[in-house]
This record gives sequence, C-alpha cells and structure tokens, in this order.
Amino acid sequence: MEFNVIGGGPAGLAAAIELARGGGRVRLIEQHHELGGRAGTVVKDGFSLNFGPHAVYLQGFTYRTLTDWGIMPSGSSPVLGDRGAMVRHGRRHGFVRDIPSLAFSTFLNPLEKVEAAAVVSKLRASTPGAGAGLSMAQWLDLETRSAAVRDFAQALVRVSTYCGQPEMQSAEVVLEQLGIANRGGVTYVDGGWQSMIGAMAACARSLGVEIETGVPAKHVPAKDVPNNDATQGTVLAVSPHEVEHLTGRKLPAMTNIRMACLDLCLTSLPEGSAVFALGLDQPLYLSVHSEWVKVAPPGKALVHVAKYKGGEAADAAGDRTELENFADLLLPGWRNRAEYIRFLPEMTVSHAVTGLTPRPDVDALGLDGVRIAGDWVGPEGMLADAAVASGVRAARSLLSVAA
Repeated sequence: MEFNVIGGGPAGLAAAIELARGGGRVRLIEQHHELGGRAGTVVKDGFSLNFGPHAVYLQGFTYRTLTDWGIMPSGSSPVLGDRGAMVRHGRRHGFVRDIPSLAFSTFLNPLEKVEAAAVVSKLRASTPGAGAGLSMAQWLDLETRSAAVRDFAQALVRVSTYCGQPEMQSAEVVLEQLGIANRGGVTYVDGGWQSMIGAMAACARSLGVEIETGVPAKHVPAKDVPNNDATQGTVLAVSPHEVEHLTGRKLPAMTNIRMACLDLCLTSLPEGSAVFALGLDQPLYLSVHSEWVKVAPPGKALVHVAKYKGGEAADAAGDRTELENFADLLLPGWRNRAEYIRFLPEMTVSHAVTGLTPRPDVDALGLDGVRIAGDWVGPEGMLADAAVASGVRAARSLLSVAA
C-alpha cells in the first residue's frame, strides 16, 4: 500500500505516522523548506519563539496520541502562585484560578462572586450536550447577568479556545473544550513546538516515511504527486484554500481565528512582573513561557503578549499599542530590558471557528482515495488537537479502504 501526504504540519505528520503504522509506504511532501507550518519555532539568539503562545492540553488528543507513540517532548505545566493577574478597566487584580479563589477576587462584589461561582461550575462541568444549538454568546446571555461576571467568563473561554468571537462559536463545543482544559490543564514544550514537530518527523522516518521539503504540490490527482497507479490514497493536510486549489473542489465558507502577537525577548524579567495574565474587559493575554520551560537563555525571559481578534478591521498600529500598554502594566520596565521584539499583527491561529455547523470531515471532498486533515477538519477537538485527530482519522479512513 502506497500513500502520499501533502503538508508537513502536525496534521500531515500524524497522518503519515498512522499510515506507516498501518503498514503503508508513505511519501510526505512539504512546500516549505522546514516542517511544522504554524507549529514551527524560530530561534533568535537563544530564544525559541513559537508563532504565538502555544500549549498542549494534557487531556487532549495531541498529548494522548504522542504519549502513546512514545514521542511527546519534555515540558512543564504553568504554576502561577501569586504572580498571576487579571486586568479590568486598566487595573491589575489577583488571578482567579478556581472557585475557592473567587472569594478573594477584587474585581467582583459579593453577589457577583456567587454568580461567578455558578457560571464557572457550568463552564467546567463538561456535561454531554450542554449548550447544544446555542452560540457561546447566546449561552453567556442566558447564564450571566453582571457585566463583570460575563467579562470573567469570556476570558476563560478565550484562553481555552484562542478565539475572540463567541457569537460564532458553538457553545456545546466550547463547553467540551473547557472541560478538557479543566480536567488536565496544559503543558508548554521545552525548545518550543519545533521539538514536537521534530519528534513527530523522527518517528515518521523511523517507520520508513519518505519526507521531502521544498516540494510544491501542483494538483490532485497527478502522476508526479498523488494517486498514480500504485498509490492507494492521499491526505491533503493543508489549508482550505490550498485544498480548493489542488482539487478544484469548493469547501464550505469558514472564518479564521486570528491573533495579534507581541513576542518580547528580555535580558531579565522585571521585579514585580506577572508571569501570566488575562484581560477581562479587553481580549488580551500575557504569559512568560520561559518561567516553566526551556525557551530562553539562562536568566533571560521570553514573554508572549497576544490579542484575540474578532471580526474588526485590521489595525496593526492600534493593536501593537494596546499590547505594549498591557505589557507596561504587567511587566514594569520591560522596554529597558528588550533584547529582541517580534510583532505578528494578523496571525492565523486556526483556519476555522468551531461554529454551530460541523466542520467538514476527512472525506468531505467526495474524491476516491483523497482525504483532508487540519485544525479545520473533523468532529474532534480544537486547535492542534483537531489537526492531529483529523490526521489520524484521515489515515485510518484510507487504510480501511485499502485493506
């Protein structure tokens, strides 16, 4: 059995590994000269910069699968202590990490604390079918009365889904994701996500997968890429636009999840800094990843500051100012310690908001021997979990036909 995989990100690598584990001979091609795509890492003067803040959910599909394969890289889960923060109306408050800590919150009055406890319990319950048929914005309309409680709830939704558009999100899927986050938390990865990509690529090669980079795919089917007489299937682990270009098939309209990201490489972390923070009335995020994993030279700090974008028009200058001001509040004096700064004004987090309409499944194209995979494909998970799950699902689908 011979198979082709187009795309060398997490979805494509997962598909290649699963196909090879199933006995297939696999060729993976990636148009860029490096594997990983948006899961890659840029190394700058000893700092390992992911494309935006990345975390692996410990109860999610990616962590479970890579652990089962014996290739999950080392990492660590963030422990905030008293150095977490929440920001509302320009004021810094202590971080609320669970229901008991709500009692000490300074941005909620006593009645709001009771309301918030009830809302958090429902957000984390992961009750099957909860929120069915509702957008996340509609769910919040029903479950919250106080503006402060709604801000708090929306911050928890944003940090777990990386999405700033609750009006487009399926409440049922979001509540399931929040349950996954609550049950296990997250881990950051030593060396950045390129460590994970490298581990997956090494695993694939050990199984006999032929990996070629710098090779563009032209169209499907074609004798020189997929589906020649000996090939029994192809996985397209690329963007929706590239799938349409390669196949000539039209996919349903999808909305990207986007972030504006400011990465700060600092000579040291200023005294009094927060190591993790969420905006409540602003869709903002900050995390000092170097506090927990090896992504910066000893004694130095790597900070990700990000804005969860909605449907607003692009405003790179305004977004950068907003992110820098957020950092000013949480990392006093950071500007004097900046060794390198990278700004990504319109970073794609995922190719599809998980809405009320299900994502296309791996066989949605209706082409014999062709499957799709990516963070926008299939019924399971969000973000990297969706990518890896759809890659495995696509591979198993092709193997079942070829058997």
